[in-house]
Amino acid sequence: QVTNLVRLATAFRLSDYKSATVRRRIARRMNVLGIRRLREYVDYLRVHKEEGLALVRDTFISVTSFFRDDAAFAALSKMIDDIVRSRAGESVIRCWVPGCATGEEAYSIAMLFEESICNHGRSDLQYMIFASDLDEVALEQARTGLYPASELDSVPKAFRDRYTENVGNF
Repeated sequence: QVTNLVRLATAFRLSDYKSATVRRRIARRMNVLGIRRLREYVDYLRVHKEEGLALVRDTFISVTSFFRDDAAFAALSKMIDDIVRSRAGESVIRCWVPGCATGEEAYSIAMLFEESICNHGRSDLQYMIFASDLDEVALEQARTGLYPASELDSVPKAFRDRYTENVGNF
């Protein structure tokens, strides 16, 4: 019943997550709300549609950082180089990052495009990165492009120097 109510309220499928994870998240939400029985939580979900979204947000596992997987980004860098080198002049390269969370991966990819375009002298090219996520709060942080300085430790120093700016504690 919980997964059906959440699906109706948010279009999100809790069934895509491990059942043990979903049970833990439901138990956590019940504890936060002071609800002791599952039947009461189901009733609460029926009345308070926003609770479905709160449960979904609580279920999201946002594991992201800049250049999170060295091997994957090395391979991606080569692919981007191939695309930039072979692309016809004055065209636009489009890239989509689904499940972008707070945007670190999308910004990492942007740095790779900037490097490649610069290295190949392809100022005639443009690129667009579309990034999406179900978590609107995470997307809002991604849109700001502001991250704690400690999160930039995984960005190669040359990229950090060229593509980031220190603004206070961010």
